[in-house]
Amino acid sequence: MSRVVLITGGSRGIGLATAKAFLREGDRVVINYRRDSDQAKRALDALQESGDRDCVMAVQADVSIPSDRESMVDTILEEWGHIGVLVNNAGIAGKKGFLKETEEDFEATIRNNLTGPVHLAQRVAKDMIDREIGGSIINVCSTAAYSASSGTASYCAAKAGLLIATKNMAYTLGPYGIRVNSVTPGGIETDMSRHAWNDPARGPALAKALPLRRRGQPNEVAGAIVYLASEHASYTTGTDIIVDGGWMLRAGGST
Repeated sequence: MSRVVLITGGSRGIGLATAKAFLREGDRVVINYRRDSDQAKRALDALQESGDRDCVMAVQADVSIPSDRESMVDTILEEWGHIGVLVNNAGIAGKKGFLKETEEDFEATIRNNLTGPVHLAQRVAKDMIDREIGGSIINVCSTAAYSASSGTASYCAAKAGLLIATKNMAYTLGPYGIRVNSVTPGGIETDMSRHAWNDPARGPALAKALPLRRRGQPNEVAGAIVYLASEHASYTTGTDIIVDGGWMLRAGGST
């Protein structure tokens, strides 16, 4: 039986690249999106063209809202019976620096990037345990979890929190045959970063700061995610794979 893979934030960027990669593995894929139904339809059409139309579906849900998370999981279980792999990819980037960020801004970023993913993982893990099927959970973090940046304090705090929560989940869920790992992207060209990469004044400098001297692509992160969900990583849990073109070497945060 093919696995059912739930990818939050799956309609674009790293999420969409990951959906394509899992389809190539023969899995059934659910892409979650928050509110852009037009983009979700475009993504769904592209995925269905590249694989079996019956192996892909899209589900709307805001992962920061408990009732949305519950409804999404229920829909998937009713349709396909189980969730074998969860990829927590959805998130938001704060737009204000530390001195301008309000308490409401901070809490919204934490809800979207930490609270939502952790409690979605909890919900999915409970179902995996009840069905005694094991499974794999992969949380998408960020180099902001390791080093200070000019971005928001809330984003750095949320991603650092998700990183250590991943290790706690791995420790707790290991006895049930559920592996939990994370992937930390950096220097990847996505919708959130493309404007910077394409800026003539900033793009070349960004590339020069990376040891590999180029921007990364979403499919390069997807490869690490698919690996962690595969049998090739069957003895790997609580681990973080950094996919950043060597950025953390420069930042002094790699371990």
